[in-house]
Amino acid sequence: MAVHVYSRSPKVRLYLNDMLLGEKEVNPDTYTASFEVPYEPGQLKAINLKGKKETTSTELCTTGIPAMIHLTADRMKIKADKNDLSYIKVEILDKDGKLIPDCSIPLEIKSTGKGSVIAAGNGSADDMRSFRSLKPKTFRGKAIAIVQPNTEKGTITLTVSAEGLPEAAIVIETY
Repeated sequence: MAVHVYSRSPKVRLYLNDMLLGEKEVNPDTYTASFEVPYEPGQLKAINLKGKKETTSTELCTTGIPAMIHLTADRMKIKADKNDLSYIKVEILDKDGKLIPDCSIPLEIKSTGKGSVIAAGNGSADDMRSFRSLKPKTFRGKAIAIVQPNTEKGTITLTVSAEGLPEAAIVIETY
């Protein structure tokens, strides 16, 4: 496989599962160093070099099959006002808690309590499904749901399900 490392450092090192594959100079016009790498599951790690000193690094890891839905709200408490919203990030993770970047699965989003889901989506430029649909597909393993409270104090429970995965829920408090 061709692996392109984009960097502003003069050189980069590339490791596959802690084995050094090589060190290359970065093309100053394209900020790229290219490597031919045999595919092997595990960890691919690129390290920037300045002189002989290793500076920053980044890594990619092979993920497993979808195992869980993870929900994260931008705010767990919002005003009991229709002008306040909570954005809930939906992620599909493997058994080790890693985001699965090539996962595209249909979701079903529901809410109960003192508010409702007013929109859901995935950020894919070619997905023509309405943002009002509560059945988005994940894009690159992610989707989003937007919760709007009504005018009553209490809680809103957002539940997300997908075939073959355990259901996930998050509670947003309204005050």
